[in-house]
Amino acid sequence: MEAVRRLEAKSQAISAETALWLCSATLVTMGLVLRARGFLWGTIPFWEDEAAWTAKLIDLPLTTPWIRPIGFMAASKVLIHFLAASETALRLLPWCAGVAALLMAPLAANRLFTSSAARVLFVGVLALHPGAIDLAKEFKPYSVGLALHMAYLLLALRYLENRKTRDLAALLALLLVGVLFAQDTLFAFPSVFGLLLFDTFRSRRFRHLALVALTAAATLGVIVTLYVTTWRKLVADGDGTTGYWGNKYDVFYVPDATQPTSRVAWTAKHVVDVLAMPGMRRETWHWPSLSAGRLSGLQSTDLFVWGALGLLGVAALAYRRRGRQALLLAAPVVVLTCFNVLGKWPLGAFRTDLFALVYAAGLAAAVFDTRRTQIRHWELAPVGALVVLPYLLFDRSIHSHKTSSMAGDSAFPAAMDRLEQMAAESLRLGERPMVALDAASCWPWRYYTKYHPDKVRAAEYKERFDAHCEKTPHHMAQLARKGLVSPEARAFFLLSNGNEMREVEEHLPKDMAIDAEAYVGRRDELVVRLRRRSTLVQ
Repeated sequence: MEAVRRLEAKSQAISAETALWLCSATLVTMGLVLRARGFLWGTIPFWEDEAAWTAKLIDLPLTTPWIRPIGFMAASKVLIHFLAASETALRLLPWCAGVAALLMAPLAANRLFTSSAARVLFVGVLALHPGAIDLAKEFKPYSVGLALHMAYLLLALRYLENRKTRDLAALLALLLVGVLFAQDTLFAFPSVFGLLLFDTFRSRRFRHLALVALTAAATLGVIVTLYVTTWRKLVADGDGTTGYWGNKYDVFYVPDATQPTSRVAWTAKHVVDVLAMPGMRRETWHWPSLSAGRLSGLQSTDLFVWGALGLLGVAALAYRRRGRQALLLAAPVVVLTCFNVLGKWPLGAFRTDLFALVYAAGLAAAVFDTRRTQIRHWELAPVGALVVLPYLLFDRSIHSHKTSSMAGDSAFPAAMDRLEQMAAESLRLGERPMVALDAASCWPWRYYTKYHPDKVRAAEYKERFDAHCEKTPHHMAQLARKGLVSPEARAFFLLSNGNEMREVEEHLPKDMAIDAEAYVGRRDELVVRLRRRSTLVQ
């Protein structure tokens, strides 16, 4: 009987292990597919930020003080030199980094945690996180930062376990060059370098200690050089002011006399937002049969649960005396908070803090980690309840477009096609209609008519339309009026800014009327056809 029971227990363990492996493999596969959609096929168009930075990359020399990392910009310049300035070429580096971060997640989880529950939860968060998916398909460096932080975590744990020189060399090389490709790598340096220095000194591996110390000094030299040559100038020019970003995105503390909030309370709330980042998909939850109030309550509950898990994860690691994991996972969030208090970096569930997803997911998963080696089916419960079930019930997005607040969506080429359709009559008459572009449409128009590899299409639009950029609806209307030279003439607005979409009808002059309008995409762009009012013409 004892032999039978052991056989049954072994069979159950094998069955549970297979289920957990299949779950992890399925999550990683889903993450890869969601990252590939919109990049390898069904390309998502550029929005304002991407188009503007493409123009800067092409028109300005690399010696320009970039707010973006110089290594990232240099690598992107090389890519477009060989592959042309297409959306795919410019997003290639972020996409490869996003895929690499996902593929490294199971390896890092196996070294961070003992239990399968914690490992699968960590992988599930990285696989289905909407910000990680969207920013892997956007011409920005934040996906690169996510991959570098994951690599630091993985390589540091590997070296601390086996102390092989090759692992240390790979880690130190990434630490040295990382800040050139993602400035947020700074937040991992104190914990990683500190842990390496302590471990190599304690184990009396003095050659490794010397390598770590020299790399730390060289990395500090790189940081100082970047500060003197670039970062200091950007702050002096106003590109790094906290007031602008604080008022626009609430990522810096800005005192408000009407709704006073203490600095401590504001900071605590935003730290919780960072810790709750693994559940960020809550932003896009919807359920037809639920009222807005009840759905909002569920979202608040989800935010509380993830924030609490992050805090409990720190306590759990301290209680289990897992100092290495605690330092590697918690210290970067602490350093991030200190930088925000000094007014040097945004704090919150914001695109610049995507890298913190690695640490927030790790802290949440640590709550479910145990030293038990025997696998049970219940270990699928955390990832099922916290990640998979909410996705299946309230979201089910296939990411054919960008959904998270960390990224910008666009349907600009489709808006250009709709503009051509609405101007068909004027074009047949040989007219060159006036098109007034708002600020958010100006850069995409410029990209698709100047920099995009499809030069034939670009030439056609530049020849057919007289397009100009204007900052306000009032100035746009004044420009459009110049194109309404007769009762039959038509002029156009092409808008991408939500506020200006609403302001168009409110501030339209009395001598002009909307002849037709059409939203494009998910109301991403608005094309408006204008005419003169016939009663005033007579």
